[in-house]
Amino acid sequence: MLPQETLSVLAATAAILAVFLATARRVGNRWYAGAGTVALLGHVAFGALVLPRLPYAWDIARFHHRAVLILNGELPSTNPTINSFSGAQAVLYSVFGTDPTVVAVFNGLCAVLVALPAADLARRLYPNLSTARGLVVTVLFLPLPFVFLTVPMRDALGVLLFFSLLAAVARAYDGETWPAVLGVPLWGALSLLRPELAAVLLLGGAAGGLVRAIDATAERPVTLRGLVALAALPAVAALPLLIRRLPVAPFTERLQRRSVGGATYLDGFSYETGLDVVLAAPARALYFQYAPFPLHVTSAFDLVSVLLLPVLVTLTVTAYRSVRECERDLAVLVLMLTTYVLGVVGYGLVDANFGTTARHRIPFTFLLCVLGAPTLERWATILLGLDSGSSGSVSKQTIRR
Repeated sequence: MLPQETLSVLAATAAILAVFLATARRVGNRWYAGAGTVALLGHVAFGALVLPRLPYAWDIARFHHRAVLILNGELPSTNPTINSFSGAQAVLYSVFGTDPTVVAVFNGLCAVLVALPAADLARRLYPNLSTARGLVVTVLFLPLPFVFLTVPMRDALGVLLFFSLLAAVARAYDGETWPAVLGVPLWGALSLLRPELAAVLLLGGAAGGLVRAIDATAERPVTLRGLVALAALPAVAALPLLIRRLPVAPFTERLQRRSVGGATYLDGFSYETGLDVVLAAPARALYFQYAPFPLHVTSAFDLVSVLLLPVLVTLTVTAYRSVRECERDLAVLVLMLTTYVLGVVGYGLVDANFGTTARHRIPFTFLLCVLGAPTLERWATILLGLDSGSSGSVSKQTIRR
């Protein structure tokens, strides 16, 4: 007879697989159904067979402990962002048993479903992009995100909510009602899990909406360069006020709290004034998106992360090339760029640990994938032998603005 833990994982796997196949059938994309099934089973295998044997604990026990307390009718100590996911984890425990592997299986489903709003967002950004198979493959199988989105913590659900909300906002720009209505509970759920992501997405949504309003009323087509030039002067004028009003203490407190462990970077750094925050922002944003660098390798985890550095650089180049050369929706582009820049700068200012950074940058790495979707689609057509009839590849003939 199989152990109870194994039976729980098998039951959870069967239920999650049924949910995914029903979703894929509703989407009506057999190619996604096949690739997603492989990815989902890979998440399950990694969560059940590999993850328990890794020498890393992360915060798995912390979430598990709080979920068990909630399941037993007790109230954990105050921490809304952790307790919100622990509450959802407790629901899974009540159905399948108190095994963190069950959460890894659920996270696998969330990770696979992220490809759907990411692809929808790419098609909204690039109107001529009829398929996004290269983007889907990248989101499903990018190695480090694949690992961290399996870990039984809140990252997978947070990323799914993040991209679902981005896709809903992009559809709302075109006057669709139901995405605007759906965006309210999505934003509320994301605020509970990752309030910082909800905040930057709110600002990004407002920026994109403003661009759509300007574009609808302007006599001439609005360009990205024109918007940058228009915003540059007010930004420079407001900079002295921003420096004086920046709350330095919260940045310093979070930075010190995360500067622990053997995987810290930029040790001993602190903020004394608002000017320190502004001057440090560009360098720390680069560290957040690309670190660790080769000289930082002190463990197997650092080595794996460094091996993916060329991938991150390549994704950045594909994003730049696609945005520059392909027809795109300017409001959606501003939504994504504002969200990306604010998120990378914000996290960069307070993150100082390679492990934490690798998890926190997953949404922004996927944003680079969405921005580079046309180039990824062309590569997928070449490397995977896909039908090139609707590849949406990059072409200088499709420049719009």
